[in-house]
Amino acid sequence: MSLSRHFYDLIEVQSAFAYCLIERKSLEACFWLLELIDSNETSIALATMIEVYLVRYGCNRLRWLLEARQATLGGFIDPDKLIELCYGLTTMTQENVDISLIASPFVYVHDTSSSVPPIKSIPDVPGLPLGSALENYIMKALSSGNVRAAFWAVHYSNDESIVKICNYYRSKMTPQLGTCFDALRNLNTWACLDYSPRIHLLLCFMLITFAHKSGPSIAQSFEGLRRPQAHIYDQIAEWEELIGRRSRRIYSIPSSCLYMSTWRGILPHTKTTINQINSMGANPQLTYSVINECSYWREIFESHRNIVALSCTSSTGESHGCNTDDTWEAFCEWAFPDDIPDEWSAEEKAKSHGPGITNPGEPLMWRRYLRKWISTTYMAADKAASINNNYSLLNEIIGKIDLKPTNLWSIGKMFSELETLAYQKFVIVSSSFDEEDLAATSMTADDLKNEIVMSRLLDGLALK
Repeated sequence: MSLSRHFYDLIEVQSAFAYCLIERKSLEACFWLLELIDSNETSIALATMIEVYLVRYGCNRLRWLLEARQATLGGFIDPDKLIELCYGLTTMTQENVDISLIASPFVYVHDTSSSVPPIKSIPDVPGLPLGSALENYIMKALSSGNVRAAFWAVHYSNDESIVKICNYYRSKMTPQLGTCFDALRNLNTWACLDYSPRIHLLLCFMLITFAHKSGPSIAQSFEGLRRPQAHIYDQIAEWEELIGRRSRRIYSIPSSCLYMSTWRGILPHTKTTINQINSMGANPQLTYSVINECSYWREIFESHRNIVALSCTSSTGESHGCNTDDTWEAFCEWAFPDDIPDEWSAEEKAKSHGPGITNPGEPLMWRRYLRKWISTTYMAADKAASINNNYSLLNEIIGKIDLKPTNLWSIGKMFSELETLAYQKFVIVSSSFDEEDLAATSMTADDLKNEIVMSRLLDGLALK
């Protein structure tokens, strides 16, 4: 746990930022973005936006992904560009929503519990290069737009075959699509994420099927993004004048963003995090312990910015300056110009700290955590209804997964844990699989109906 430039919990700032991006709260999203920038955590800010884009919008509005990738090429991430990306993300329209990425790991676990292909009949596609039965199956599935069937077959294939397939489709793409494909294939390298290789592959598959859409659809995906309006920059200018002051704490952390992804989000309401902010300014050791993981404050302690030689010894015995009370008081006057946080009002402290939000003894629940990411706010009624219907089906699958989330959670961690569980199930059933199973077999009307319903969880959640 560490505090940001203006003494919010850094993890909560990141979660609040993601929440406001999803809920399309442009001004508040810019506020939390600037808190990360002021805390010298621009890489966290960019990674948060990329994650929201991928989980919330899939491979739609590829212009955003293209600009995000280009923003990292020079080594220095321009704060003004981050503001543009933030605003562009909060102004995505409802037709861009595609939450199939977040649904797919759960469907993936479901599919790997059986050696029967999820979709029995894949139509022939002329012009594809010949390969093994599995390679042909995957390529026909991708060319037909069936991501789920292709992804199911991947874990029966070897890496060489998958690279061959990806390289084939990459060679057929336009330069713009090819750049996006490379960005997804190398996601962790430039986006500071920790997704499993299977998630990278799934994103590449989603882009391959997108590349088979009509020319106008692809052209629309690369149209210019909306740019921040004048009032956004006016408000940012006002905030910049307050940097370092208590009055810069304009917004409170939204309670809706806390569950499972923050410490308050796993604490029972009988406990509180208020001691964290009360420690600020109490003494050098306590102050250092609660802010040194924030890049801004760590640099202050290491270089002192020519302000004060701060007295502090870490838990490892590392010294951080001299030992006089005068230097500590001088630092406090500079770092806490509006009194030390312990002397702030309860109302002011409550903007960033407070009691937990769970009931004592209550287990953590997948479905409640996912509700933040599968929000239907700001969506047309018919599309919201469609997502909610699919979410109900997704909940049925979640309820059958024997994996209990513990401690702090994230989308990346969820992907990784589900990948591990899917592999365990795959090992059990893979010995019974034969490539002849890929041949079309007879299905009853009920079987076909069930397969269609299940396939909507991945291929239908794009709501095209």
